[in-house]
Amino acid sequence: MATSLLRKPRPEGGYPHIDWHSQTAGRSLMACDDEKAVSWVKSYVAELGNDIGAWLPYEGPNAHALQCMVPHPTGSFSAEEILNQMMKTNEFQGNFTILYSKKAERAGHISWSFCGF
Repeated sequence: MATSLLRKPRPEGGYPHIDWHSQTAGRSLMACDDEKAVSWVKSYVAELGNDIGAWLPYEGPNAHALQCMVPHPTGSFSAEEILNQMMKTNEFQGNFTILYSKKAERAGHISWSFCGF
């Protein structure tokens, strides 16, 4: 994206203001300053194709946010194992991305995920 902004003419309406960007597990997360930046990012990734997309919270694969605390003894399993079992038990279809996971020694397992059910 940065290369595109350097080499292509100024986007209509001005340059997008992107506050920060991070990347983990092959996925990117960007904070856009305004609707203009959101529109620019969405149109840019749409041109890339190949199942690459841009979604706001509660859109696309971010449609269902899940935060859960699983107490011990089940909380001793990994976040991935717990979410896989939740999907199997409830017959959910789709996949998930674990954004945050922490094992609390006395409480259990805390996880924050986006699920594309």
